[in-house]
Amino acid sequence: MKAGTFLVGAIAGAAAAVALSKKFMGGKCACSEAAGADENPALKEAEQAVDTLRGSVDCLRKELNNRIESEQTYAAKCEELKDQVAKQGVEIDNLKNIIDATNAQTKKLEDELEQNKAGK
Repeated sequence: MKAGTFLVGAIAGAAAAVALSKKFMGGKCACSEAAGADENPALKEAEQAVDTLRGSVDCLRKELNNRIESEQTYAAKCEELKDQVAKQGVEIDNLKNIIDATNAQTKKLEDELEQNKAGK
């Protein structure tokens, strides 16, 4: 949320810089007058403010892109781990079934052994 607030502030600052430059220039566009631009300190400050804001926006954009990439990587890793857990869950269920079958076979063999001992 801080980045969004900063961006709104940056845009408002840029708009204020443009408004100030128009006010001090008397509504004239000094962009085409190269000599006049060098001599007007208000315009120079406004341009510096805009450049600073652009640099801040670029920095924030880069940080945001890095954060998005990091979150996407994290989400992909989570999905991969969920898949591994699901596979291991299936494997555990299969092993439980094998144990149950082995226990049933062991019980059957123990019962047969008891019958053979009783029959002798």
